[in-house]
Amino acid sequence: MRSNGVLLVPIDLSPGSQTALQAARFLATAYQARLVVMHVVDKAPAIGALRWEAGRNADVSTADAEAEVQQWLATRGFECQDIVVVVGMPGAEVIRKAKELAVDAIVMATHGVTGIQARFLGGTAYQVLRGVRCPVMTVKPPGFGALLFKMWEGIQLFGEKLPPFHDGSVGLPPKHVLHPTDFSDASHQATLLAARMAGHLDAQLTLLHVCPDTDTVQDRLETLALQAEAMGARPPRLHTRHGDPASEILREAKDCNADLIVMGSQGIGGLNVFSLGSTSKLPRRYVARR
Repeated sequence: MRSNGVLLVPIDLSPGSQTALQAARFLATAYQARLVVMHVVDKAPAIGALRWEAGRNADVSTADAEAEVQQWLATRGFECQDIVVVVGMPGAEVIRKAKELAVDAIVMATHGVTGIQARFLGGTAYQVLRGVRCPVMTVKPPGFGALLFKMWEGIQLFGEKLPPFHDGSVGLPPKHVLHPTDFSDASHQATLLAARMAGHLDAQLTLLHVCPDTDTVQDRLETLALQAEAMGARPPRLHTRHGDPASEILREAKDCNADLIVMGSQGIGGLNVFSLGSTSKLPRRYVARR
């Protein structure tokens, strides 16, 4: 990894957390990174049946919670020396710990105790995505098709060429990386990340630009393709679509059977309906329905 070689994995002891840990273990092994598992004893009161785990945690001490996390990890075959247990609001605590440790990336389930109450990402994952500058890999839990969708966002780049590593239980490593770009500075950083990851994992890379009209940008895509090859990726597929960015990204993900989508997250939530930042939550929704 570029910096400290630290991956942070927030878990809530849900099935989704187990899937996220499998993805994180793959990345930690591939990039020789230190894996830090984090559990937040949620001090928020339970609200409805879908928050029962958070409500239960409110009365659990950190010592009891750490013992529970240790047991949960052991029964699922995970070994981790770095376990952090804190009390607080999950999103805020994950952001604080990520900054404190200067982590290189965060891997987390898109839906945990918030379940279907949180549209698209889930409240905690969405809060973390907005609050950190490192890449956030969001993983769909079982029930949505384990790890059909993995998404990196941010500006971090990873290191040297890696040997193949397979973990058939969650379909790793990815074989096809889709990178939608709007040619912005933030998107360019994501281009470099996508190229590095595709090169390291020997995956096919598709570069996609969505135009609101019939404008063509083939020359700009070809320039990005040359940069991607220089970063170690095999010659990318270049594709231009016309129409609404969110809808066309979904269609391209389906058509090319992408299992990893890399896109910039700057400006998420809006500024511009054509920015990838404002549409970056939508591919998650699509994969949840595959």
